[in-house]
Amino acid sequence: MLAGAKSVVSSADLAICHMETVYGAPGDYSGYPAFTSPPQIAAGLRATGYDSCSTASNHTLDDGADGIARTLGAFDRAGLRHAGSGRTAAEGAARPGCARAAPRSPNSPTPTARTATRSPGTSPGRST
Repeated sequence: MLAGAKSVVSSADLAICHMETVYGAPGDYSGYPAFTSPPQIAAGLRATGYDSCSTASNHTLDDGADGIARTLGAFDRAGLRHAGSGRTAAEGAARPGCARAAPRSPNSPTPTARTATRSPGTSPGRST
């Protein structure tokens, strides 16, 4: 699914994606209005060359705390940094994710910070 993007993404000094959905339990994936995706996507993103993903969106709580835990756990296992949601209030409130650009180019590595937040007033919950 991501093979066509690999040459571009993997050549970036720092590649950051956005994961709009949370990951569902094995075999439990859904679409509109409450999305859950397969957790194997995390390994695919890392294999494509992404270093980090933002996770703050209006779908962050589509599968509740379990969905957040599955998503961040899959990112951790894949070696993807993340910002924008947390398994606990403390993790969610932690400082912005920081990364140093990998020396994939002749440019000097540059410290980089990113934040990911959900806009006030957007619905974080499952539609019924």
